[in-house]
Formats: sequence, structure tokens, C-alpha cells
Amino acid sequence: MEINRNGSPNAESKAAYIRTIAYNYAAKCELNGEMPTITGTGGWYVTFFPAESEEFDYGVEVTLMPYVVAKHLGLR
Repeated sequence: MEINRNGSPNAESKAAYIRTIAYNYAAKCELNGEMPTITGTGGWYVTFFPAESEEFDYGVEVTLMPYVVAKHLGLR
């Protein structure tokens, strides 16, 4: 949130935005018979991996894009 607000007024709305983008991407992949791998925008990625759980099909990891971190830290 500190590195790239991208129009989000608070952390909760940023998290909801990321969840929505990731969910829509995963749903599109499922409809097309594909496994979701990675999606992202606005300075972040969501990476999908097979879950080691009977409850969920996928696990996810949210990370920041390096260019955004470098820009925020004044390295770019």
C-alpha cells in the first residue's frame, strides 16, 4: 500500500482489489480448462501454485514488482 496506492484509499480496498483481480483471473482459467499461474498489475503479482490442502485448489503468493520497489526507494 505504501509503495503503490494505485487509487486505493486504504489497505483494505487495495487488498479487495487484488483479491478481485486474482479471483477473476483464476475463474477465467478454470473456465478455459487452464491452471492459473501468475497475474498482476499496479505494482504487484499474484502467483498461483497447487495447494497442499483438500479445502483449496490453489495457494497464492502476493509480491511486489521490483521496478515499483526500486522507484519507491529512489533507486530508479
